[in-house]
Amino acid sequence: MVLVLTVVLGGVSGAMNAGMLALLNSAVFRPAGNPGKLLPMFILLCVAAPLTRVISELLLMRLGQDAVCSLRMELARQVLAVPLRWLEKNGTHRMLSVLTDDLYNLTGTVGLVPVICVNIGVVASCLIYMGWLKWQLLAAVLCLMGLGILTYRFGVSRAEPHFELARQSENDLQKHYQGLLHGMKELKLHRQ
Repeated sequence: MVLVLTVVLGGVSGAMNAGMLALLNSAVFRPAGNPGKLLPMFILLCVAAPLTRVISELLLMRLGQDAVCSLRMELARQVLAVPLRWLEKNGTHRMLSVLTDDLYNLTGTVGLVPVICVNIGVVASCLIYMGWLKWQLLAAVLCLMGLGILTYRFGVSRAEPHFELARQSENDLQKHYQGLLHGMKELKLHRQ
């Protein structure tokens, strides 16, 4: 429920940002109307847009912290349940990578959700407004967006094997760190 509310508030905030653009456009390019009617709406949007965004981010921060805490507890339970034979065969460096790097990355990703929701709201509202102003421009922009998405996906698909190699290198680095820390006592005891 909190996640849905967060997403909705983020989207509403983005739509309000685009609404401010529409109001400004209306005031600048249609001065024959009564701009005094637009001022209260503009002030309302100026207050409500950041307010909904802040509420969305605060709710998500709370939700994210609870999720990270639960995830850490579950990971700790799973680590304790790992058989000793598996630990001796594979080493603890893989678990260290999960507990340090992966958990940190997940935490950072959770914090991006309200920003993504706000940006989706802004882009969607701007595209709707653009389509209302001139549908041919909207069609051209959508074609360029599609081309951009395809180009991006092509690059990501070519990079994925390198991400896997980087992950393996991170596991190896954790193994070396662990060897360094565990071997340090031995080295100090037998300095000669």
